[in-house]
Amino acid sequence: MKIKRNSNIELLRIISIFMVILQHYTVHNGISNSTLSLGINRLLLELISLGNIGVIIFVTITGFFCINQEKPFKFKKLFSLYTQVVFYSVVIYLLFVITKNEQFSVLELIKCMLPIAFRKYWFISAYIILYIFTPFLNKLINSLNRKEHFLFIMVGLLIFSILHMFTGQNYYGNELIQVILYYIIGAYLGKYKNNIFADKSKNLHILLTSFFIMVLSVILLDLIGTKYSIFGVHSTYLMNRTSLLSIVFSIAFFNLFNNRNQYSNNYINTISSCVLGVYLISDNPLIRKILWTNIFKVYKYINSNFLLLHMIGCVIITFLICIIIEFIRKNTIGKLLDFIYDKVENRIKKTKIYKKFIINYTS
Repeated sequence: MKIKRNSNIELLRIISIFMVILQHYTVHNGISNSTLSLGINRLLLELISLGNIGVIIFVTITGFFCINQEKPFKFKKLFSLYTQVVFYSVVIYLLFVITKNEQFSVLELIKCMLPIAFRKYWFISAYIILYIFTPFLNKLINSLNRKEHFLFIMVGLLIFSILHMFTGQNYYGNELIQVILYYIIGAYLGKYKNNIFADKSKNLHILLTSFFIMVLSVILLDLIGTKYSIFGVHSTYLMNRTSLLSIVFSIAFFNLFNNRNQYSNNYINTISSCVLGVYLISDNPLIRKILWTNIFKVYKYINSNFLLLHMIGCVIITFLICIIIEFIRKNTIGKLLDFIYDKVENRIKKTKIYKKFIINYTS
């Protein structure tokens, strides 16, 4: 029986990617926010760094669902993810070569064919590695009791979030460590439903309080710490992916959707299944180089009264175009690759390697 997807969470996936694109509007426009004069536009551009929250939420959702799955890892899903990344990496590069916006290079083509190894996209590279490790992570997490699981998260937050905020040092943390930490947090929420965030009233208070502190902190640090950071804390640390405030807000925002009555909406679910394509297209290194600067000319609106309208309009247009492209790819090339995979898998299942290795790995 096909399990219906919870459209509350699928809607949250859509929102999380939308938030990520909003952040790309800010970080890929070629202008540093710190060079702008203090005012509404600077504050707006800094708050759009909430796109980091979209990343946290996206991975938290994965941990929330995968921890309770009997088989969290599936080779078919890995194959689908990887081929999706390769498709956009190679096709976009070749399109730029054909239109003479890039010079052809065999080495560059090889890098596009191996986008994870050469880190063409930081997030999807970290996410795919995380996904490969999910069977082992789940065994580790399930060996812990609730108190140990909670302590595990607290130690991770102390080292990779709180200390980083006050010192600016990453303590050997990287993007992979970050997504693993978010996965472990999501797994906690999935295993222990009766947590503090499950209470609707408390969750709303946490959500509003954390958001208010983030906004207020950024304003104060911009005013007081324009030239000097306060105790080593800079406003960017309060809004990035490792910020404790961002993580707490993300958890509360996730539970805002998770606490609602479950329902299934085909339109939402269909769009949600295409959102990763939005990221892969819009944040391709070649695309983003021209999207925000040459096409949307964000730099012209940095000091404009119409910044917010321009921002929302550009993001909506980008989102809709990318969704349409990914929907077409998924229902053409995607289905063809799935068909080929199923044929090959049926042959592999008859081999000894499958029985000795693959079954144990995925179980």
